[in-house]
Formats: sequence, C-alpha cells, structure tokens
Amino acid sequence: MSKDAAGKKHWTKDFRNDKIAEHMTIASIFSIKNTRVEYPKYTGDIISDTIGQTTFIQFDSSRIYLYPGAENFKNIFVSGLVSPKMIYCILDSSCRVPSGVRAFSVETGLPVNTRRYGWSGYSFSISSFDLLTNVKSNGNQRRFRFPVHFDGFGNAICIFFLELTNEHANLTTDLNTFIQKSKVTLIKQGWVEI
Repeated sequence: MSKDAAGKKHWTKDFRNDKIAEHMTIASIFSIKNTRVEYPKYTGDIISDTIGQTTFIQFDSSRIYLYPGAENFKNIFVSGLVSPKMIYCILDSSCRVPSGVRAFSVETGLPVNTRRYGWSGYSFSISSFDLLTNVKSNGNQRRFRFPVHFDGFGNAICIFFLELTNEHANLTTDLNTFIQKSKVTLIKQGWVEI
C-alpha cells in the first residue's frame, strides 16, 4: 500500500523480478476487461520505399520509418491496418500530432528543422516489432509489442501493444497470410521508456 501527495492510500503491487512485472503488465493490457474495437483501415494513399537500410511508409503528411528489426512487419502498415493517425489518436484524444522539444539555432534564434532523410513532415520510427508468444491468445489472434520513437522527444520511447484478429486463421497460419485478412482489435500505449 502506498500514499499519494494528499495522503490517500492506494493498493500497489511490487515485484522483485522485473520480467514478472513486465509480463503481468502486458497480460493486463490484453486482458478481457479491455474492450475490443474494430479500428477502421486507412483508406488514403500509402507510399512505401527504402532509403539505405530504412523502409518508410508515407501516409499523407506523416511517415513511419521501419528499421531492419521491424521490416518483416511492413505489411501491417502498408495494408493500412495501422497508420500514424491511429498512433496519434491513442496518445491524444483529439488526434493531434505530438509536439516534441524544438531545437533553436544559437546564432539566429530560429527553429532548426530536423529533417529525416530529407523529409520535413511529421514522422516517427519503429526499431523492432515483436510477436508476443507468452501472452494468452486465441488461434485467430496475434499480439505484438513495438517501440515508437517520435521526432523531437529525445531518447523517450513509447511502447505500444497491438492485437490483430483474423477470423479465418488458426495457430498454423503464417504471419503474412494472417495479416492479409486481419483487423486491428486492440492498440494501446503501454509505457514510456527513457
């Protein structure tokens, strides 16, 4: 039990092992208490290309950069299942693009445009995409964890969790076939790592 600043008592659970604490947190994110919603697919134009070893997927004025550890899951984004707007709406109910720390030039006092690969629009990067096998799910569900690094937020990384459901799949369905006919039924921000 712990007390907040006002002296009010709150029940807390402390774990001696960080791995157990993380597993319990992830299990609670995917618990049945969280309502399942079928999120709509992105219907606008989606452009995908590779710059060096980095793949980008462009949705209107936003880009998602996928580094080599996340490229195998590119179809989740190219198919429109997950888009930048969906990520922004999870962070802010009015779906605003997060405004990070802006850098200013010491000489001129003007904001410095932090371009990534020549792109000056909104962007964020995903360095890895993990299929969670240690969390209970049905044969027609796949659950994932992925870190998102927003431009202008220093070293802070938001950890997101995603659940895809495909009514026609089972445990033996390969990932690309599974993604083709799946729907996003849960997407949540878990925590922020600094």
